[in-house]
Amino acid sequence: MSRPIRDLAKAAYYEARSLMALEFKFDKMGEGEEPHVTTFAFSVAIDDLVIWPVSGIEDAKLDIQIDDLLAHLVEFWKPLLLQQTYPLGLNPARPSKFRLNAEERWEDSTKEQAEEEDAILESFQDCHDLSRCFAGYFDLPPLWFMRSGNDVLIDTGAQTYRVEFEAARATLERAGNWISQQLAGTGSDRWTELLSAWDQRNAGEGIRLLRLLTGLDDATTRYMADRGLLSVPASVEDAANDNDEVRLAARMASALPPEDIKAVLERVLRFASSQATELDELAEQAKTHIETLHGSSRPYEQGEQLAGFLRARLPDVGEESVEIFAIVQNLGVEVLLEDMGLPALDALAIWGERHGPVALINSGSSRHAGPGAVVDRGSVRVTLAHELAHFLIDREHALGAVDVLQSRMPVATEQRARAFAAEFLLPSRLAGATWAHSGRPLDRAGLQAVIDDLCERFAVSKSVASWKLEHGARQYGGDVRLMLSAIVPQR
Repeated sequence: MSRPIRDLAKAAYYEARSLMALEFKFDKMGEGEEPHVTTFAFSVAIDDLVIWPVSGIEDAKLDIQIDDLLAHLVEFWKPLLLQQTYPLGLNPARPSKFRLNAEERWEDSTKEQAEEEDAILESFQDCHDLSRCFAGYFDLPPLWFMRSGNDVLIDTGAQTYRVEFEAARATLERAGNWISQQLAGTGSDRWTELLSAWDQRNAGEGIRLLRLLTGLDDATTRYMADRGLLSVPASVEDAANDNDEVRLAARMASALPPEDIKAVLERVLRFASSQATELDELAEQAKTHIETLHGSSRPYEQGEQLAGFLRARLPDVGEESVEIFAIVQNLGVEVLLEDMGLPALDALAIWGERHGPVALINSGSSRHAGPGAVVDRGSVRVTLAHELAHFLIDREHALGAVDVLQSRMPVATEQRARAFAAEFLLPSRLAGATWAHSGRPLDRAGLQAVIDDLCERFAVSKSVASWKLEHGARQYGGDVRLMLSAIVPQR
């Protein structure tokens, strides 16, 4: 039975719950028409609901040449399975926003730079937007296929759907195998090379596979591999498993300069591996709680619900400052404070078969600068709480979370972790109660006094204090957003 359209749309919009089935449909041409060897009516469905070329209309189909689709799968098979980062250092919330983000970037670029980057964008979209493989058609809605961790984002422009990676890969393989059988059945040698290429789609050189899955350029990939910092995948299957925590760390840090990436990987390789039974058990409970009760919620809502869940289950979490360092360490995570000499790097959080669980907080980060002991600084505590969210909810595969400016972590994942950190350290209800107790001020001086009080009592950064104050005041009917933006512009 198909899911009601409104329910499917909700799950798709929030990108929170993996949908059950992605299907490529190939139908013969209508009755009375001459049979065509390669021409079929094509549509894409999720959970039995057609989403492309027109969402929700079962009879909306596109007449395609199936050999065009197979040629596309042959040419781009490896990047479709392995590539999880966008070029130009961009990290859009969804694939269809990629060009818009690039065009905003070009407003401050020269014509030559914009043209050069546009060529890179076009090449990337030629791979990941499957609508581009159908020759002769113009103005088709996009059909983005972009891997994101254990999932694949299917983006039609109007809607984004999240499908489990293995299910999406199986769909592509079924489509490719079916087309291959159709073409082979003609007895023609016209497609001999194409069919052979499809059969050999998983063959490939290890360095290229490593480059695709990390997002590093060719020279940097070879440099890291030659020095033993990155292991070269033995096969497409090995690369697609995406369970090597060092490779994951390389991908998260791929926007950094090569020498900084090298420093990150060298430090990760020194992390030991240890058991964290309490963290394992708590993470399993947290995952079940979020998936069962909040699977269709927005990422920030999931983060806040995760924070409430954890506060209710940990002893000695009161109404004031949370002992975040003790909490994380008591769960079995090794917490390290080091000055790594990399001002842009905030933290490393690693969990895998060979390394971790470890959270390294970079005391030399520009964001962590400030007076007093490092462990007492609000920004440092927020960073550690942020990493705790990753340990709890983002660990189905090995976790390689490099929190850094221009990080390659999926946007929704980061939104959830940021919301968790803020709500865990300073719940909105407590921020709102503080504002109400202070007389519900709306002026700059009064709000600044409340922010200072929250920062001192809960040991959080000004950005977190102002964010939670905004949410808390709203619970009392107060709108302080504009004034808070003036007080803390970078919140």
